[in-house]
Amino acid sequence: MTSTRLDGRRAVVTGGANGIGAGIARRLVALGAEVLILDVEEAEDCAPTLHVDLSDRAAVLQAAADARARLGGVDLLVSCAGIAYVAGLADLDLDRYDR
Repeated sequence: MTSTRLDGRRAVVTGGANGIGAGIARRLVALGAEVLILDVEEAEDCAPTLHVDLSDRAAVLQAAADARARLGGVDLLVSCAGIAYVAGLADLDLDRYDR
């Protein structure tokens, strides 16, 4: 399998502190990208983290500005943040679902 090098590219990974997002962040770093993670949790090892609640629009807009300033621009965005919410249809809480 051939991989394209990402040297000089600047990437933001939402939800990159763990799970699939963390795997993607590690791979981007391995390919040479400068990576910044946006998450409510601290990323363990591969890239610096900007702590942000991605359900808060104002916080997301501020984090986007902070990411651009910190990286000098953004070339790649991986939107991988999410939460697990398991409920039966009759028990669905729409406010929690919208989060």
